[in-house]
Amino acid sequence: MGLSASAGALLLAASLGCAPSTESLRRHLDAGAHAEAAAEAAGNPVLQRELAALLLERATVDRERAAGAIRTLASGGAAGRRALSRIAEGEGPSAALSRIVSRRGAPPRGDELEQFLSDPSSDVRAAAADRWSGRAGADRLEGLLLDVDPRVRRAAVEALAGGRGGDREAGLLREALSRDPDPKVRSAAARAGPALGEGALGALVEALGDRSMGVRLAAVRGLSEIGSEDALAVLADLAPAALDEVATVAAVELARLGDAGGRARLEDALAHRRPGIRATALLHLERVGVGDADDIRARMLEDEAPRVVLLAAAALRGREERGPEVAAALRGIADRGGERSEEARDMLAALGEPEAVGEVRALFEGGTEAEIIASLARVRRAEALAGDFAALLGHESAEVRLAAAAAVLASCGT
Repeated sequence: MGLSASAGALLLAASLGCAPSTESLRRHLDAGAHAEAAAEAAGNPVLQRELAALLLERATVDRERAAGAIRTLASGGAAGRRALSRIAEGEGPSAALSRIVSRRGAPPRGDELEQFLSDPSSDVRAAAADRWSGRAGADRLEGLLLDVDPRVRRAAVEALAGGRGGDREAGLLREALSRDPDPKVRSAAARAGPALGEGALGALVEALGDRSMGVRLAAVRGLSEIGSEDALAVLADLAPAALDEVATVAAVELARLGDAGGRARLEDALAHRRPGIRATALLHLERVGVGDADDIRARMLEDEAPRVVLLAAAALRGREERGPEVAAALRGIADRGGERSEEARDMLAALGEPEAVGEVRALFEGGTEAEIIASLARVRRAEALAGDFAALLGHESAEVRLAAAAAVLASCGT
């Protein structure tokens, strides 16, 4: 069946980079007639993307939703970019945040960097720090390390770690590693490895006793990045210990560096009785860079723990030759029900398996708000469900509509 004249005109406008008319959609939204707006856009991917962008744009008036909506629009193709431009013309935190994320790889203009880094909104400061902190000097970065928002402090730590700093910058990193109250900030400092300076080894050994598992694992990575004889000796002492997450990652790092003992311990971890240890080994396998990594992952598709199987399937799903094995393993988890069965079903749907696609469609029609939102987050790039995402733009729940809008922009391309 051919396109109608109006649909053809919209598609032509989109191909030429022109913004299609959305006045009718806006009127529906102004009246709270979301179902009518979704019905008008039905069957027209161009209008569906515009409707999704409009819903997210309107969500930015809500402070709690603004940052997430703007991040989604930033990766939402032409419709998302147009919405960001409209938001950026306004005032307040949403406008500032839109100006930051719209800039993409471009540098800040004039005094924008200082303006954004001093903004009262923590979302604005965090976005500016994440994007441009590498352009700030040591004095400014030291100030950012005192920010109340850990996202800002983490960006400052990453900027210090990525620069070519001297003793002062190394001291700031060590201080963040030992004193910052947020484990993600301490982890970023631990991963800096050599950038921690002359006191790096002692600081990282101390971090191995951090109360946060994430920091302890980051310290192992930091020691590996240092790569000195003393640092590798610490890893060698860790790996033979009773296998836990830290010993497993130490074995991974040693294996990455070509150590035969590390590779043997990695194999031990992959066969460990505790699913958490097997999952940790599998999750970090990419670091090792071994030629038989996909064979190892395929073997783990037969694991008894759904968590391990899902990790292996996620790593293999882009390998066409492994497709039947991945699908069979996921279907086994989905059919058994219970733990992780919904995740397995949604992964199958994202792969386009007809039975799983049908199951997700049934969920969209009769599931709870929480079930629908969780599923949308997992299947948002499933092309087979693009029309179903668009239909949910008219759902009675605002949260479902926003989750569907994110899926529409993710699944329909640019």
